[in-house]
Amino acid sequence: MEDLSDRELERYLQENNAGKLFCDFKLLEKTPDHSYFSELRRKIGTERLADLFNKFGEKLKEKGLVANIFTFVDASKMISKISLWDERDKAIAAGEEKLNNQNIEK
Repeated sequence: MEDLSDRELERYLQENNAGKLFCDFKLLEKTPDHSYFSELRRKIGTERLADLFNKFGEKLKEKGLVANIFTFVDASKMISKISLWDERDKAIAAGEEKLNNQNIEK
């Protein structure tokens, strides 16, 4: 549900008490390493794993813990075409000055 890699999940379970308890580990119990998760996925198989994941999601919805409404917030920087053209023009001008070469413009 957290979209973690196997190595991230290993570390998450080592450091996060809520995650540890959710997965039914005791607080001081040693959690599995990353190789366990890939082996488990292989044994379960992709179809059965998808089925388990969907059933888990349905149970969460039945309990009112999740809804089908998602809000995505993207804080990444957007680059406009205008700023790209400005950068290109500056680079061309800098190249002409640096190389003292009029052919760059062509």
